[in-house]
Amino acid sequence: MTRQLDYPLKGIKVVEVSTWAAGPSCGMWMAEWGLLFTEAQMAWGPAQTALEATRDPCVLENKYIMEYEHPIHGKVRGIGCPIQLSKSPYKTPKCAPEYSQHTEEIFQELGYSWEDIAKLKDEKVIT
Repeated sequence: MTRQLDYPLKGIKVVEVSTWAAGPSCGMWMAEWGLLFTEAQMAWGPAQTALEATRDPCVLENKYIMEYEHPIHGKVRGIGCPIQLSKSPYKTPKCAPEYSQHTEEIFQELGYSWEDIAKLKDEKVIT
């Protein structure tokens, strides 16, 4: 069911669409809806699955999904920053650390000696 909603904003067309409603409109494909919305000069876009969104040309062009180098797995894709500022350029994302990658460094910062760390490893308290 499609109906025009009245809003006090000039020049703005808002349409509520319910594809679950019974009637002839419920069998329309996205392309058919798209033509109607485009003809009505409405901004519109399809609802996408997460997988479809990762392949969307606009998502890729705006670098919302970025490809970067992972030290173990090679080239991987990850989420980019949705906010892009001209004076604060966004840096390529970094991968999450591997399991226990920073354990020794953190324990040293906490004041543990190498001997203490080795003992904790021997006792299987840390890896």
